Amino acid sequence: MKPLKLIIVQIIAILFLSFASCNTKTQTEMATLEAVSETDTVNAVLPDKEIVTPVTSGDNCIEASAIKFPYAKTIDPKKASYKKLNCKIKGIEEFICDPSDARYIALPDFENIKVILVPMDCGDFSYRYYLLTIFENKLVSNRYVEGEWHEPGSHDYKEITSFSIDSDYVITITTNAVENGATRLKETAKITIRDDGTFDKVN
Repeated sequence: MKPLKLIIVQIIAILFLSFASCNTKTQTEMATLEAVSETDTVNAVLPDKEIVTPVTSGDNCIEASAIKFPYAKTIDPKKASYKKLNCKIKGIEEFICDPSDARYIALPDFENIKVILVPMDCGDFSYRYYLLTIFENKLVSNRYVEGEWHEPGSHDYKEITSFSIDSDYVITITTNAVENGATRLKETAKITIRDDGTFDKVN
């Protein structure tokens, strides 16, 4: 009987050791799987955070205007304070003297239309401003609203243009002719901005 009991005890010991070994192995494998899973999760999240970049649009690349209406101010090009465009606006190239230094003066928005003044001082005239309307990063309309024009090489005759905007966003553009020191009104035009950003002449 003693040998039989000894065999039974040995079998029980072997089974116990086998179970303990399997249990330890299972715990080790689970810990490894959890560590791998956590690593995969971190690796899956971090790249997304790294590649996310903000999208700049016309809605936020043009700073809000500090100008209040009614507006009737002549710009001094030597003292004018400009902002710089930090995004691309389709169609604006011909009104920007230096693409790397795109300057503007922001006017209050007209509904969802951006309105800015840009200096065109790289041509024959150093004092010349265009009013531009912009929608969804695209130039919609342009209008020469302020500056000075004269025949090249002659100052006997010149035209001085200025503009004003009332509280209803009606834009009045006035051009005076100066000839031999005498000033006379040459033209006055009133325009408004349509919902699509185009200019409409007021009758």
